[in-house]
Formats: sequence, structure tokens, C-alpha cells
Amino acid sequence: MFPNSLDNNNIGAKRIVDKIIFRMDKVKKLKQKMTFDPNDDIKVKNDLFRAYEFIGTYIMALEDKSLRSFYNEYWQYTRDYENTKDKYFTKEEQEIIATGLECSREYNEYFKEKHKFALGILDKIEETGEKLIEVGEKIGDFGELTQAKVWVDNYYKDVFPQIVKNIEGDIKGKELEEKSKAMTRRYIEFILSKEETSKAMEEKLYYERKGAEIVEELKKDSQKAKENLKGLLGNISSIMIDKMVREMEKEPYIAIYDMVKANEGEERAAFMFLYDREPIIESKIETFSKYSFEELGL
Repeated sequence: MFPNSLDNNNIGAKRIVDKIIFRMDKVKKLKQKMTFDPNDDIKVKNDLFRAYEFIGTYIMALEDKSLRSFYNEYWQYTRDYENTKDKYFTKEEQEIIATGLECSREYNEYFKEKHKFALGILDKIEETGEKLIEVGEKIGDFGELTQAKVWVDNYYKDVFPQIVKNIEGDIKGKELEEKSKAMTRRYIEFILSKEETSKAMEEKLYYERKGAEIVEELKKDSQKAKENLKGLLGNISSIMIDKMVREMEKEPYIAIYDMVKANEGEERAAFMFLYDREPIIESKIETFSKYSFEELGL
């Protein structure tokens, strides 16, 4: 009674394909007035790149079971594209899909690295803390100034260079060292100010509570949670937000760090988390208060 093209699977597949093609409209319009250089740093990629990235990310989300609001059984790129590409997509649309997937992979790597940094700084703090304890035991007989200089060296050589690069770009050599030293000076000023550290810990508590609220909202109303995250984390796609919120309960520091960074700046976020997680922080405050930046080698 019904032709094969109208069975449920084909109807469902066509519906998904139509959604993909509909979402290509922005790419098709932008292609008429701009291009993007694949070799450019991702931070300066333009609207066309982001439109391509959205297509690629959307297509792969359609087969990701963990993304319940996107996943479908009817048509999936990995399983169905090669056999159906000529049936459903024009040559131009096939080129858009290929470029979109490439852009999506590039952005996904950037996204993972960007958010991994929230944990990476904490790992670096703990590594540095262990290193400082070991070094402190070895040089303890040489006095507090030597100890303070070792702490300073670890800040500007191990902890702060990556933060400086995130803010300033991929700088190297003497310029990176000087900016890392400048950040070390500001961090020491930060931890020596009770007013600043008290304010920072209050801010961190606020964002921790906000993170917990978002997780609860997600359980009740996923759309509301996404809207909150967009406001706190900036203009990232809803698919990427879906990926982030799934990790929030397992590792809330990622979202909390990014909330602080989006609202207070990356340096402030780094100082806040570093101060909160540092070992022997009271000893450092007491020691640093005794010496000038010149005496510390800064």
C-alpha cells in the first residue's frame, strides 16, 4: 500500500537529512562573501569557520548516544553517509560536510585543551607543591630568602607561562619570561592582600554554588541549564554545552574555572584557584612579606 520510500526509517532519515541541509544555509550565504584560512590560529577564525564547525559538530552529535537531545537512529554519518551521500546531498553539500567535519575536529581539539587547562593548572599546582616541599627540605639550612626564590622560580617557570600564553598568545623566550615574572609579582601582591584573597574566596564560593545550581537545573530543565551556561561561559554552541554539562558532576572545577574566567578574567581565575589549592600558603605569605621583588629576583 505504501512505497518503500515512505516507510518509517526512510521518513526518519529524510527528516534528519533535511535538518542538516537546513543548517547549511548559513554556510552557503557566508561562502558568497568570505573565506577562511585553515592555517590561521583558531582564535582568529571567522564566522564562516564557525558555521562550518557547527555543521560538523551537529552531524556527529546525531550519532552520539550521550547527547540525548540530538541522537537519532535513522541516519548517522559514520554508518550511512557513504551509501547515501549522492541520494541526499548535492556535490556542494558534500563539500560542506567534509569541511564541516574537519573544522569540527579542529575546534573539538581546541575546546578540549581549553577546558583541560582548568584541571591542568590544578595539576601543575599540586606538582609544584610537591616539588617545593622536596626542594625546601634540601635547602632548608640556607634560609628563608633562598626558599622564597625557589618558590618564585617555580611560579614564573612552571605555573604561569601557560596562563600568560592563554592571555597573550603564543609568545616565547625573553618576552614570555618577563610577562611570567610580572604575573608572579601580581600574584604575590594578591596573596599578601587579605582583602583581595577574602574577596576572591567569596567569589569562588559564589561560582561553586552557581555550578551546583546549574547541575540541578539540568536534571529538571536542560534548556534552562544551557541558557545559564551560555551566559556564564560565552558564545559556544549548545552541542558543546551539552558535552560540558555532562562532565560537571564528575569534575565541577572545569565549569567553575570557566565561569570565573568568563566573568573575572583568566588571570583572576588562575590566582583564585592557585591560592585556594596551594600547599603551605600561609608559610609563603609570611615569607614573601619579608622581601622586596628585587630581593626575590623579580
